[in-house]
Amino acid sequence: MLEVRIERAALATMLASTREVFSNETYGLLLGKKSQKVAEVLHAVPCQVADRKRYEVSCNGKTRKLEEVLRSFEGRDFQVLGDFHSHPVLRNQSFSEYSEISDSDHDDIEKDEIYALITARLVDSKKYDIRYAQITPGIAGRWSDLYFNLKVYAWRNECECFSPAPVKCRGIKIKRK
Repeated sequence: MLEVRIERAALATMLASTREVFSNETYGLLLGKKSQKVAEVLHAVPCQVADRKRYEVSCNGKTRKLEEVLRSFEGRDFQVLGDFHSHPVLRNQSFSEYSEISDSDHDDIEKDEIYALITARLVDSKKYDIRYAQITPGIAGRWSDLYFNLKVYAWRNECECFSPAPVKCRGIKIKRK
């Protein structure tokens, strides 16, 4: 099974993008290196021109152009590994209901790519500290006033399906749950 390692700066970019457009879904591309066993997410590039709605985000000509430009730089140093997007959750909604990929999300995933999903809710927080916990199979935590759950999906040949991959974050202290 593929293990996903995310650099702290890439996680911070994904969370900032999620917080910036919280009332809608966010979208961006994941850049890094990939072998048979490990995908290393070194950078996250938000696509601010994606078509966003409360419960949907879709690519358009501008997002496809950004991906095309990034793919033109691919080489030994990095490649486009896949993408990330968020599911914003309101206070009166069930968090667990939105923490899995939807049918339309599933249809958009390419077999050779990874797909990061950030489920997020705004919380009251007078402290602006960062706390993380390792959960199976991802990472959960609080970043300022944003409570989040991050799962990364990857293709598994043995079941011919997408499933959450083990996730590790470099450069942050994580409590084990």
